[in-house]
Amino acid sequence: MGLLYERAIKELPSYIGGDKWTDLQRHYTPIAIAEKMLELLPLERLRPEERIIFDPAAGSGSLLLAATSRLAGMSDIPENLEARKSYLANHVVGNDLDQYADLVIQLRYTLAKESLGQDIPFPFPNNFTHQDYELQRISGK
Repeated sequence: MGLLYERAIKELPSYIGGDKWTDLQRHYTPIAIAEKMLELLPLERLRPEERIIFDPAAGSGSLLLAATSRLAGMSDIPENLEARKSYLANHVVGNDLDQYADLVIQLRYTLAKESLGQDIPFPFPNNFTHQDYELQRISGK
C-alpha cells in the first residue's frame, strides 16, 4: 500500500498539488519491518493504559496497523468487542503532514479488516493530526 501511494504521489499532475507532495520526500516502511519493530517493543512491561503508540510521520499507516495488531494480540486488554475497539482506537495515534494520509490509512485498515475477518477489530485511529512538529519545535509554537 505504501509503495502504491508513494508512486501515485510522484505521478500526480501539478494542478492537484503533485509538485508540492513530491517535495516532501515520502518513503514508506514495509509492513514486515513495522511488524518486527512492534514485536521488539517490550509492551508487556507497561500497564495497558500506558501503552500508547504514536507515529509522527504515519504515511500509509504500516506502523499504525502493526501497532493495532500487536495491541489487539495482547491478553490484558478489554475482551468486550466495543471496549476493545475503543481501547485500540485510543492507544494508536498517527500524524502526517499529508492531508490525505488518513484516507490511505483508513483504506489500509479496511483492507486488513476484510482480509482478516471481523475477529480482530482494526479501528481507524481516532487520533490523527496533520501537524508539522519540526516547524513547531523550531518556531516555539
